[in-house]
Amino acid sequence: MTGLDLSPLERRPGLLSRVRSLGASPVQVVGATIGALALFGPLIGILVAVLRPGTDWGFVGTMALFAACGAWALFDVLRKAGTGAGLEGLARANGLTLQRSVDARHYTGSRFRSGERIILHSLRTRTSPILEVGDTWPTKRVRFTIGFSGAVSAQNAPQAEGFMRVVLPPGDHPPPRTFPMTAQLDEALWRLLGDCSLEIHDREITVMGSQPLEPESPERLTAAFRLAGALARFAGAPQSTGADAPPPEPAQRGIGRRTRHPLKIVGGVLAFFVVVPVAFAIVMSNLEDLSLGEAGLRAVLAWFIIPVIGVLVALLLRWATARPRSPRRRGSRRERRRPGEDAMR
Repeated sequence: MTGLDLSPLERRPGLLSRVRSLGASPVQVVGATIGALALFGPLIGILVAVLRPGTDWGFVGTMALFAACGAWALFDVLRKAGTGAGLEGLARANGLTLQRSVDARHYTGSRFRSGERIILHSLRTRTSPILEVGDTWPTKRVRFTIGFSGAVSAQNAPQAEGFMRVVLPPGDHPPPRTFPMTAQLDEALWRLLGDCSLEIHDREITVMGSQPLEPESPERLTAAFRLAGALARFAGAPQSTGADAPPPEPAQRGIGRRTRHPLKIVGGVLAFFVVVPVAFAIVMSNLEDLSLGEAGLRAVLAWFIIPVIGVLVALLLRWATARPRSPRRRGSRRERRRPGEDAMR
């Protein structure tokens, strides 16, 4: 694909555009809510401590540090929301489809189908063959370890990884079972996405990388679409044009409501940060009665409490990014009971 209008990526979006872009990304809504809690919670604590007689300045300094971390987190989320706003403008200017923070289990790639990774943001053409490039985000739980000094670290910190997807048009010829990879194409993919894996299922080719694509970069986005077009040509697809737009993918029905409403996600995050600390306090109070000692408490933290919190955070992100089920009508139930329908499927 050539001739992209990349000017929207070069413009600096305003605050309203960033906020609208943030609301369209469940992952960023979760991050913004956590950042706001980390900022305004300590600020309230600082205000109460300063107004009370006998101010504990050590407590004020600690709360100020937490507030600074929250402010940095909010600033980082708004910065990334600016990236999303630029991608929205790019999609409108070039007739592309933008996807952000969505579960793509209907894709044939194994890491999408299993739910191991979701689409962080991607751009998809409306031509035939369909070309899609973007970044993914992991949903697997993070493994934590505690050192002898008590420092907590993540062994598999979540990070974005790039991907490409090519959907070949239907035709008389069966889809290829193997891909005629060349040394030049393999090197170009490695330079752009790092170590890659390529899968072919039916008429869909999926390339999963090991490093982020960063589609907000004009050079990398152009290179990604160029390589996706090369993959389509090597697979035997005809030259893509704007006039032969394919019909919508069957699994994309109801595309207008991809994710949960931002206010529901904010409520879920707030509930999480109310329930988890209370449960943590109850567990720790019970552990103090057992007299486990410092080594025992570290073992409980390393093997029970911190992994459970990691699992809950992963479930929170998966809930926020999952597409809500639409209510089924009675008519649709009757339609499913029609004889012979299973055979038609």
